Amino acid sequence: MKARKSAPKTDNSFLMAKVNLRLAHLPEKDTISVLDAFGGEGEIWREVEARTDKQIRILRIDQRNDVKGIYLQGDNRKFILNMALGEFDVIDLDAMGSVSICSSIS
Repeated sequence: MKARKSAPKTDNSFLMAKVNLRLAHLPEKDTISVLDAFGGEGEIWREVEARTDKQIRILRIDQRNDVKGIYLQGDNRKFILNMALGEFDVIDLDAMGSVSICSSIS
């Protein structure tokens, strides 16, 4: 019996689970500031924005240079070392491909 290969995980893996996780943990504020350390095309947070009445300001970081929109291009570890992380309500450290936790700063 051959073992089946699982489908490769991509930016869109578990999209709705990721969106729902973020929606469930949004801070109780009207305007939320998010640092998305693995921002990619911004699909997850764009979907979160569409499903809430909160205003969400997002700063994306991505290593790739072919990402659309405005973002910081480079190694997120280097950017994060020099950022005032306390300015963000949410720091999203979800590297593509798996469901992970989105942290809220109190």
